[in-house]
Amino acid sequence: HGIVCDVHIVVDHCLLVVNKPAGILVHPDKYEFKKTLVESVKAYLYKKNEFKPGDYFTPSPCHRLDTNTSGLIIFAKTHSGLQKITTLFRERASDKLYLALVYGKISSPILISSFIDSTENRENKVTVKDLQIHNFIPDKSKFIEENPNLSATYVKPLKYDSQRSLVEINLWTGKKHQIRASLSAANYPLLGEKKYYTYQSFSLSQLLNIVDYYLHCYKLKINGYEEFKAPIPKDFSQKLSDMFKIDATKL
Repeated sequence: HGIVCDVHIVVDHCLLVVNKPAGILVHPDKYEFKKTLVESVKAYLYKKNEFKPGDYFTPSPCHRLDTNTSGLIIFAKTHSGLQKITTLFRERASDKLYLALVYGKISSPILISSFIDSTENRENKVTVKDLQIHNFIPDKSKFIEENPNLSATYVKPLKYDSQRSLVEINLWTGKKHQIRASLSAANYPLLGEKKYYTYQSFSLSQLLNIVDYYLHCYKLKINGYEEFKAPIPKDFSQKLSDMFKIDATKL
């Protein structure tokens, strides 16, 4: 199906892994009902005779990606599959790894922790409170156990200069808009970001002709499964080549 592109791996009879393009909604909303990833996956599985309208269970995503975020997302084809994967995510038995272009120089790994109020304000933004940037990276399991109410975003630089950085992000926890809001609060907004940004990041984005942010979930590691990897979108790959002379196929 048109939206389900590059990666649509049938893991088993319960699961399907999809590479979501940027700009596509996962779920229908009041403005868009048909051109969504959910509807695309249902159509794909219908053609494979693995789903019929009226079935007891409708194929469902096990986690979420923002509309303009691309990359890997797992769909459950059965209720038991949905329960299994959501339990593994809840028990932190997984790693979601993202690539992102951010404003500012990040030259060594950092952990951004904060309390995120997921109640959106009038600008549809979440609120980040009690933000801390940790330069010494604590043990993941211990940190989460000792700070159950905090969000935690691990950021590792892959390439950088004085104004911008390519980073790999590992979500230690999962809150709405966590990556985008946390990076902005730490003064490292995504380049091309129009919601969570600073004057400096917005200006540099315009200078570099970056009109939408680049945030791509390129790896998923889940206990008991093989590692899943999605190719980097062409426009993102081109930016990496232009900015840092990076061959995206080698990341």
